[in-house]
Amino acid sequence: MDDPQVRRELRGLESDRRHTELAVQNQRDRYASLLKGEMGKDIDDVLSGKVKVKLSFWERVKYKTRHFLDVIFNMF
Repeated sequence: MDDPQVRRELRGLESDRRHTELAVQNQRDRYASLLKGEMGKDIDDVLSGKVKVKLSFWERVKYKTRHFLDVIFNMF
């Protein structure tokens, strides 16, 4: 392991790991702050049943058709 190229690659790998962890943590913090605000209130309202989510007729048709096709293709 005295090869300088191997050491350089290992340092690069560790640097990438640190940057990835930092990016993941930043995204977690961002989502956590969103969930404490209006978005979290909207989610709580829907989950508690205060607000009903309504789909248009065409959206319902699209989802029902997709579900039907998924069931058929999963049989084979």
